[in-house]
Amino acid sequence: MLFLNFTSQLFSIDSKHSKLQLSSQTRLNMPSRTTALWCTLITAVALASPLTGRGDTSACLKTIANTFCLGGSTGEITLTPVSSEPAADPANGTVAEYQLDDRLLRVASKESRIFSISRLEQPGSWLSYTDWKKRIIRTYGQGEDATTLPPYATSRSSRRNAINSKRGRAAMIWPQDGWQLELIWDTTEHIELRYSLAIETSEAPADSEDL
Repeated sequence: MLFLNFTSQLFSIDSKHSKLQLSSQTRLNMPSRTTALWCTLITAVALASPLTGRGDTSACLKTIANTFCLGGSTGEITLTPVSSEPAADPANGTVAEYQLDDRLLRVASKESRIFSISRLEQPGSWLSYTDWKKRIIRTYGQGEDATTLPPYATSRSSRRNAINSKRGRAAMIWPQDGWQLELIWDTTEHIELRYSLAIETSEAPADSEDL
């Protein structure tokens, strides 16, 4: 009888120890199970979310005039173009012009993606060109000179004559992250500020127009 009591006590102690050990293991495993559950949920959300980057044709790199989105879709434009039939060019895409207050803007797109937005500012003169150049330099720095005027075009009149005869143009380029700004004088009608996508666009946050 004493042996049975002793054996029963040992069994009871061993059962309690097993329960304690099981309870301890369960508590230890709870955090790892919770972590695994969170990892599964995060992975599911990441897979369900739309991907952004070079393959995303709706990525906006810069907003022009609070209306046009460089790199965005033409479907997001709410304004009506000046012409009901935008000019179509198989090589350069579709070009549409919009009147916004006293400014004329030219939007070029291909496969519904906006790759170039131009502001056409009057008048088209050397004084206007140099004035815009100074204003842009204050924001973006010196830039790169891309002028192709002939060497003899050093005075205002000779530059204007060269522009009129299509013998070159005055131009500056300010490369940015995924896009670039060009200042172009190639006609006496206006000065062009062209915002265009770079060949390789990066995942840059959208920027707002400063000029």
